[in-house]
Amino acid sequence: MESKSAKTINMKRYIIILGFIIPMCAAAHFDFEVKNTVVFFQDTVLVDSIMVDTLVQEDELVLNYLKTQPHITQSDRYSIGLNVGNVFDLSSSELDVDPWSRDMSSGINDKLRFAFSLSLNYQISTDLSFSIDYGSGSIYGKNDIMYYDGQFSQYNLSSNLNLLYVTNKTNLYAKVGVGVIKSSAQRRFFADDIVFLENDNESLKSEIGLGLNHQVSDRWDVNLEAIFNRVDDDGFDTWDDGTGNDKFLSTSIGIKYRLGKPQSEDEKSSDINLLEELKEIDDCIDCIEVEMRLDSLEKLFHLFNFNNKRLDSLEQSFTLINFNNERLDSLEQSFNFNNESLDSLDQSFTLINFNKESLDSLERSFNLINFNKERIERLEKLNYKRFQNVSKYLPLNLYFHNDEPN
Repeated sequence: MESKSAKTINMKRYIIILGFIIPMCAAAHFDFEVKNTVVFFQDTVLVDSIMVDTLVQEDELVLNYLKTQPHITQSDRYSIGLNVGNVFDLSSSELDVDPWSRDMSSGINDKLRFAFSLSLNYQISTDLSFSIDYGSGSIYGKNDIMYYDGQFSQYNLSSNLNLLYVTNKTNLYAKVGVGVIKSSAQRRFFADDIVFLENDNESLKSEIGLGLNHQVSDRWDVNLEAIFNRVDDDGFDTWDDGTGNDKFLSTSIGIKYRLGKPQSEDEKSSDINLLEELKEIDDCIDCIEVEMRLDSLEKLFHLFNFNNKRLDSLEQSFTLINFNNERLDSLEQSFNFNNESLDSLDQSFTLINFNKESLDSLERSFNLINFNKERIERLEKLNYKRFQNVSKYLPLNLYFHNDEPN
């Protein structure tokens, strides 16, 4: 058994959870709704904090909601519920004392044990509610050599948070809560079926689970729940082995009835008429806003098209520039080639001029040679004549020398 000081510490822990964490979650969820779209159906007042260009869509959604679903008023925030189902002891290997004394558990094939719970619920918002419930039932568990039968009653404070809307009238929710449980149990061996251990216990507990709720009418709901329960005392199944807790699962089907006076058709139609009037006003506001936005968009499109044309023109200009650059490169290469050719021609002309000068010099030399040749020929002729004249007067022996003419 746990000491009183340990129980006091656990009690303080749950009071802290109950007094601080749950209200903080509720406040956070409430602020989230207010910041996005706050719709109160109290005294037919509608406060809509959305942008102008989405007013029509939001109003249509609200109108459809009013026409197809009952909504929360101040008078029907309270409801009562009744759930009936089965209880199963869960097996936990960490609770095994030894291989010969395993933790007890139960299943569908074992003896079914039933439980019920009555609840009083308060709907804080469309997605969050708190409930206080009282429940009672019996439980059964066994291992290889023994079994136990137990009875319990419990008080719980819990909160329900909607997670997902499957349809307009069906939603999946999560449930979290804390409470106090009183139990009594008797343990027997299968061999002799004689009670050898009994225990009466009272301890704190916590629970967490999922549920599926379906709205049948303005007043009635049906639901299915599966709740995991943790008892903060190992003596729940009569065997205290020092692990400090026991666990069981409860599954149930239930109904819920909303209290308060149902909203009349006249009140509901007045709400719808009010929203339709607001929708007409929103339509006018939206028309002006839409026209202004369309004009602005049209100007932007014209500017965009003009810029596209300018971009096309610039692109063509850049293409022409690139083409001209290529032509300039080609011309530059041609000029470079022509310059090289001109240099080569210049050198050739220089060589030709040199050769011409050489030819001129040769020509002068040939002319001089011809001139000298002519002079030589004239001299020869002259000498011959002179010789003929002299030979007439000179003796013959002077004319020859060594039998050769001189």
